[in-house]
Amino acid sequence: MDTSTFKVFAQRLRAHLQQHCTPLQHGQALDLVASIAGLSQGARWLFSPP
Repeated sequence: MDTSTFKVFAQRLRAHLQQHCTPLQHGQALDLVASIAGLSQGARWLFSPP
């Protein structure tokens, strides 16, 4: 994920969670998006055929 996409995703995630009464600080949203991206990469590696 490139940097601009990463930032937009974090902004949208933060806005979505604020609508549902779960406020996040900007840095927390970035950390959450980084975690999701990392889990996605890890899952691809874990479940890819040998």
